[in-house]
Amino acid sequence: MKDYTNNLSFDSDAPVHSTDQSVHRLLDYINTIKDCRIVDVLNTEDCVNIKIHCFTCKAVEDFLKSVIGNEFQRETIVLRKCLAMQEHIKVHDVVASCSSESIENTRKRLDKRASTTDFTCRKHRSTQCTWYCSDDDKFFCSTCKDSNHRSCIGIKQVVSERSYEKQNQSLVVKRKIGKYNIRIKNLFMNRDDNDKDDCRISRIRILPDGNILLLDNGSSRLKKLDSSYNVVSHCDIPYVFYSRPDMCYIGDDRAVVCSSTDRIIQYVNVSGKLKLEHTVKLDHKCYGLACHGDTLYVGGFGTIYTYNRDCQEKHVLYNTNNAYFFHIAVSDDGERIYIPTGIGGLVTIDNKGNHLFTLKHGQWYETSDLCIVGDGTVLVLDTEGHVHQVDYNGKQVLGTVVDKSMSLRTTSMCFDRQRCRLFAAEYVENYIPVFQLQHHNNDTNIN
Repeated sequence: MKDYTNNLSFDSDAPVHSTDQSVHRLLDYINTIKDCRIVDVLNTEDCVNIKIHCFTCKAVEDFLKSVIGNEFQRETIVLRKCLAMQEHIKVHDVVASCSSESIENTRKRLDKRASTTDFTCRKHRSTQCTWYCSDDDKFFCSTCKDSNHRSCIGIKQVVSERSYEKQNQSLVVKRKIGKYNIRIKNLFMNRDDNDKDDCRISRIRILPDGNILLLDNGSSRLKKLDSSYNVVSHCDIPYVFYSRPDMCYIGDDRAVVCSSTDRIIQYVNVSGKLKLEHTVKLDHKCYGLACHGDTLYVGGFGTIYTYNRDCQEKHVLYNTNNAYFFHIAVSDDGERIYIPTGIGGLVTIDNKGNHLFTLKHGQWYETSDLCIVGDGTVLVLDTEGHVHQVDYNGKQVLGTVVDKSMSLRTTSMCFDRQRCRLFAAEYVENYIPVFQLQHHNNDTNIN
């Protein structure tokens, strides 16, 4: 494999042995896909990796269909047999797949070219496609697989599950873009003339299209900003003024806002102009919200409840007696739920409600908020304004992203994966600091 790829040439007329022919045929499957190119062959002591770039979303789909196709898979079996006959090769395997990390890197590259948005499930917009059904010719997420494709025969996994435990690359602040005064028109957020009070942003979230949702307790409004930080719409949510509200995006152009005082979940249509939909009255306090696939997670006092996205089918997922669950975050694969519990540290449970780990670390104070980065790690905010990066298992602090030298006094934050930016809401200061982040030893500038 190494010998062949070191001298890779699709135009050579020289005779080749069976191993070379098998490699040639496999690479030719990829090389003939429109807008899909083999750009590098990476050799290590133990293996060889083929680096492939897809330049359109259609190319990503065609690539995934190709590598899980019967012809391609049959050829990998042939190659394994050929390699097994090579005496100098001790370890041999042929794996053809696409990782979630590769999909994310492709999406970022396409975003910069304004070509497309994401390779996400059409039904669950915030969830990655990981499966393909040849019966229906559709890509979809694991939730759709379990609910809609149980009886299908032609189901194959197209995005390999990452080894989240191995993700340990730390984030650092590359530069502080600005500390925007949200009361000044056209700088960060246009303060509406009808706002009753100063803007007091209690929650901030990023929508899949790059727009930003802000929950303004000062004026009891939900506000939407475009990617240039201009307010494009707002709607009144009067009951949030006296409560500790939370919000999250649930897919299908809808977000939900909860009120701990009134035990209400308000549905909001976020496509175009913000529009209030129906409300649902719960029989318990509701402080924190998170959504993954069809499951809505609601945090109360000492209890995490699960509902479907329409707030039906209530179940108790996790229960303790000594914590307010003001925020919840769910890992991209849906396997881990992270809960900041103040002085109790960071609690990690699985999606069956089993307690996995409680992290209390000497570097931080009370945990207050958190967000998922997208590389298998979590950003955790403490009450002193420090932002720490924690590994996927919730067991190890990888580093401090924002420290006390940056004088951050915030109650809420979110991470913009598309532009690798951290947004923080300084509730009493009327400011929103924005930080450009980068992975350690990564010098790529994202504008």
